[in-house]
Amino acid sequence: MDGFTVMVASLCLTFIAVAPYLPGGAIWLYAGFALIGMINVGFNIPFSTLLQTIVRNEHLGKVSGIIDLIINAASLLAATIAATLAGFIPTSIIFGIVAVLILMAGIVGYIVIRVLKLEDEAQEREVSMKTEREQEELKKKMEEKVDFADKIQLTVDLIKADEMKSSNLTLD
Repeated sequence: MDGFTVMVASLCLTFIAVAPYLPGGAIWLYAGFALIGMINVGFNIPFSTLLQTIVRNEHLGKVSGIIDLIINAASLLAATIAATLAGFIPTSIIFGIVAVLILMAGIVGYIVIRVLKLEDEAQEREVSMKTEREQEELKKKMEEKVDFADKIQLTVDLIKADEMKSSNLTLD
């Protein structure tokens, strides 16, 4: 998930913007909305997965709530602006303006992600959190085990997980 997906979404909006001027405009309109639906899924699923991966479970509800609040507030603002503009500008031009704005946002997002190497940082954070979860699970199992041989094996596993975490931190 990166700026590329957002740039493709702007192309989909372009289909909607030009639909009234093309022969068989309704077909282009349906195609644009179908593509936007597919892009929406292509954006939301990786975004949700990434969010669940890098945000601790105890903070996930708060973070998701804030993101939903921002999205809903932006949607309300966008609807207000679009409704106001619709009185002065044809709807297809509004779609065109939105497509250009989304394209610019996608390009900026793509550049920022690449320059700041945010994908690498997210992957490192994901590995670190996975290792922490594994260590917590091993500690819980260790507390439950009574058999000495099982405790020894869990201790070895815990040491290996700790070494793996340390090696990930030193790679930074």
